[in-house]
Amino acid sequence: MSSTLSSLTPYFEAMKATLREKFIELGIDFPTIELLDDQEFGELETPALLIAVDELGENKAPPSDGSYPETLNIAVLCILSSEPVNDSSPAMEVINLASLVKRFVRREKWGLRDKVFMPKEIEAFPAGGKKGPKGYRVWQVNFLQEIKLGEPAMNEEAFMCTGVYFGVNPENDDDYRYIGEINE
Repeated sequence: MSSTLSSLTPYFEAMKATLREKFIELGIDFPTIELLDDQEFGELETPALLIAVDELGENKAPPSDGSYPETLNIAVLCILSSEPVNDSSPAMEVINLASLVKRFVRREKWGLRDKVFMPKEIEAFPAGGKKGPKGYRVWQVNFLQEIKLGEPAMNEEAFMCTGVYFGVNPENDDDYRYIGEINE
């Protein structure tokens, strides 16, 4: 078994699966544990954890084993509805959720053993939200984690653009024109 990962994808899949398992062990079925693929989110079933990469950190000199260390600055957005459940305080519950995520992360290698180092610099802080009847509260848990990458195994087609669209109306994201295919 290789002691490196070929890409970042297995790391995030393992993180999502491990977080889901830890909540299930507590009797909590989280509807949403996903990688954040956009800087804003629309409708979202809460409670939710959205995982983001804030930064790929400073590259260290490769060790003698041929692996390539990559330091990830991870942000886990802990999101709860602003509507109280029973007599709970949504403001306190989102803080409790962030605290729980911090404890889960503390000594976690996501089942990837020697391919991942222990998380460092774990912290949590409020990260906004939205007021109103369909409001939500957000706390963010940040940490650094170094992983060991090996030879890349990339799907070249994933990077190939087949066409270009041009936005016509900045007020409406759905208003765009197709301006052509990219010739090879």
